[in-house]
Amino acid sequence: MILSASRRTDIPALYGDWFFERLRAGYFLVPNPFIENGKIAKISVEPVKVETNIMGGKTVTGNIDGIVFWTKNPRPMFAQLNELDQYKYYFLFTLNPYDKSIERNLPPLDRRIETFRELSEKIGAERVVWRYDPILFTQEIDVKWHVRQFEDLAKQLDGYTKRCKISFLIGKHPKMFAPGFNERRGLVKNLACIAEAHGIKIETCALAEEFAEFGIIKSSCIDPELWERLLNAKRKSKQLDGQRKECLCMPSVDIGIYNTCTNGCDYCYANGFYGYRGKPKSMTDTLIGEIYERKIEKAFNYL
Repeated sequence: MILSASRRTDIPALYGDWFFERLRAGYFLVPNPFIENGKIAKISVEPVKVETNIMGGKTVTGNIDGIVFWTKNPRPMFAQLNELDQYKYYFLFTLNPYDKSIERNLPPLDRRIETFRELSEKIGAERVVWRYDPILFTQEIDVKWHVRQFEDLAKQLDGYTKRCKISFLIGKHPKMFAPGFNERRGLVKNLACIAEAHGIKIETCALAEEFAEFGIIKSSCIDPELWERLLNAKRKSKQLDGQRKECLCMPSVDIGIYNTCTNGCDYCYANGFYGYRGKPKSMTDTLIGEIYERKIEKAFNYL
């Protein structure tokens, strides 16, 4: 199985010490995201290991095929990346050019670009996937603004990533909105040309709209094709995760908790989840509820 760390909060930026503590303990405790003080899943984790005997036969042990990290700032994890040597993993790195009126608590953009490049140098460009997401408009932010900003970022990420995932703002917000149909098509066409010039392939995330005429395909963030390359394995099932209607991600187990991220992004869906408007919680809070063992198994057949 793939661990997702996490769609619900920024574990690399905010909870790296917690993550590695749980990894060393060999299990994660994950509450039901839909029920306050509901059951808590105990998820034991053991990295998949493949051993070949003298006859060429393979023995495969463990249950965690790999880990996907979702983040806007992985720098706090850099000192402990060596603890992931037993695992296959990659990062989905959201890098947007919005200012602190929209992404309030992030490090300065130039520092995050530096972090992106350093991470790529450490683990390789294929394993650092750029997310330019969500694309949103305000009274000041329009197509021309995005084209300028995206081109500047693409120049600085040239050689440091191979793919860029894009999607548009979802939900209703008082000061921001998603671009209309014609604006989307004009913008995406420009972004595709810019990205291609810098060796980056744009792919859409959970969008019904087709952009194939611009050389853009629908894709998955928890990507079975990338995992097959990283693991030298074949996926057991074609089942989709079903996070959203158009989501093409393969199944995973998310270990995060909603309403625990303090990045302060105005467009965030994970804070305020199911109407929660109280004081932000923390991934390190003591969990209340009945604990049960959730067994997870390998998602790939190893070659």
